[in-house]
Amino acid sequence: MTSDPTPSCAAEAGVSPAALPPSSPERRAPEAAGELPRATGPAWPVIWRTTLLTWIPQTVIWYVVVSIHPGPAFGDVFDSPVGAIVVGMILAPCLETGIVAAVLFFLRRWLGDRPRILWYSAAFFGALHFPSVTWGLHAVWAFYMFSRCYLSLVKSSPARAFWVTTAVHAGCNLLSYLGTLLWRSMA
Repeated sequence: MTSDPTPSCAAEAGVSPAALPPSSPERRAPEAAGELPRATGPAWPVIWRTTLLTWIPQTVIWYVVVSIHPGPAFGDVFDSPVGAIVVGMILAPCLETGIVAAVLFFLRRWLGDRPRILWYSAAFFGALHFPSVTWGLHAVWAFYMFSRCYLSLVKSSPARAFWVTTAVHAGCNLLSYLGTLLWRSMA
């Protein structure tokens, strides 16, 4: 059961969710409804599932853009293992998740809880990542997913939302670093 303060129709009628048919939206798992899971249970399945749902399309975007028209490359955080670990997997995910939280806070205050705020947040971070080989396009998808992850968890636990989103971001950067090492080893 989610920690959403608004009761479901079944709860208002006094019906247990277990008594509902399996296809009922109130009984389905959030994953079955195409939503990210709520803040219950262990975080690792959520982290790895969301990491893969973020990283795979982001990598496809990266490959397509770099193959067609690469942007400027102003240095690569993956040039050194220390930079990749300290900056790419610790500092950047923590800092950018904090900024995601602030951006979403202000967007929610101005525009309410509308799905489009996820895209506004993503566009903002894409613009911040503009000076990259993908012109920031890879970041649009990634930050859409980071924003979605954060918003799906923040109502029930702001701390969990921050740390799960940070871990997803760090996981994406880890997979990108490993992919970079593999790519460079084949060159």
